[in-house]
Amino acid sequence: MQDILVSVWRYRYFIFSSAAGEFQARFARSRLGGFWGVLGPLCQSAVYALVLSSVLSDRFGGGSHPYAAYLLAGTLGWAFFSEVILACVNVFTGNANLIKKVSFPGIVLPFSAAVSAGINAVLLLFAVLTVFFISGWPLSVHILWIPLIYGVSLIFAMGFGLILGVLTVFIRDIRHGAQILMQLWFWLTPVVYAEGMIPEKYRYLLKLNPAYPVVSGFQDVLVYGRMPDLGHLAMTAALGAVLILFALTLYRKAAGEMADVL
Repeated sequence: MQDILVSVWRYRYFIFSSAAGEFQARFARSRLGGFWGVLGPLCQSAVYALVLSSVLSDRFGGGSHPYAAYLLAGTLGWAFFSEVILACVNVFTGNANLIKKVSFPGIVLPFSAAVSAGINAVLLLFAVLTVFFISGWPLSVHILWIPLIYGVSLIFAMGFGLILGVLTVFIRDIRHGAQILMQLWFWLTPVVYAEGMIPEKYRYLLKLNPAYPVVSGFQDVLVYGRMPDLGHLAMTAALGAVLILFALTLYRKAAGEMADVL
């Protein structure tokens, strides 16, 4: 385990330069550049707001808590969470030539993917905050909790995604199943609907959803101006830490065979 952590530290410059290079290549020759990275989530939120606001607005306290603000805050949490997981799922199969031809620890690739997702997350965060500012939506000091919420999201998403990423090398169907899983997971998480819309007898199930503390955390600090639920965030972080330890152990056992299978 220690040798993996040493490798990540030793290749830290590669991790950041690779993430920056991937980000630049993605928007090469594009006039809008990195704006395209945030346009997708913003457009998706706009569509949901237009289609669902008339149906769901009464569930959000009328004008005091606009549906659009709730939706944008939830999208912030979900976008980073899902992007890290899906990036880790495909990180080894997507870099097969690099792993087979270059002698370097492949474990650094998921970290590079996470940094790339982090760049997108920061851009989306500034875009959403700009929308809030222009619309006159008041922001409280509780937005200072945002880095912590992102950190918890990263810990769990990295652990879960890395496990799927290693398994995908040997079972390629997993990457297709992961896409479906994330779509189902999205609708099982209160991003586009209020928690209060769930029948009370089933709301306890939200505590079993690791994405819920992340999404609700953004909604708490941005929409409701209050602290996130630190207890639920701590539980998600602890579960994520366990998953990371398991993922690193799994990678260490599978690393010797991965190059041959890829």
